[in-house]
Amino acid sequence: MAQGLSIKGYEVFTSTFSAFISRAHDQIRMAALSEAEITVVGSHAGVSIGEDGASQMGLSDIALFRALRESRVMYPCDGNSARKMVESAHRSGNLDYIRTTRPETEVIYSPEEEFPVGEFKKVEAPEDPDVVLAGAGITVHEALEAKKMLEQEGVQAAVVTFTV
Repeated sequence: MAQGLSIKGYEVFTSTFSAFISRAHDQIRMAALSEAEITVVGSHAGVSIGEDGASQMGLSDIALFRALRESRVMYPCDGNSARKMVESAHRSGNLDYIRTTRPETEVIYSPEEEFPVGEFKKVEAPEDPDVVLAGAGITVHEALEAKKMLEQEGVQAAVVTFTV
């Protein structure tokens, strides 16, 4: 249905738990081959188990979308980055996947922050770090906690994130 609406010129956003996206893999693959402009939002993604348990936790969704021609995967880490990524998907003309997390997360970015697709962003970075911790989505918050722990041991860590 999403592919048909896209071909008819509608801007299509569709959503489900990320664990269920694998059930629609063939339809999504055919939409990519047809150059449909669709944004799929997969919730409950990643390694953070929510109230629904591990059976509802998506892990293979990134691989599924990265294997598709001209697709983009975006994984926001807070509400402000999610808003900007939705805006980016709105303008993209591609098959986009926005991966979202269930638990509440602390706001990291200001509403004015920009998120160029395909680039790393420094979340926190000292002048000359000993190590760089990279993450996306919920793992950015875990990387920030790891940075604090490393600093207590005298290790300077930078935290970076990416969208695609």
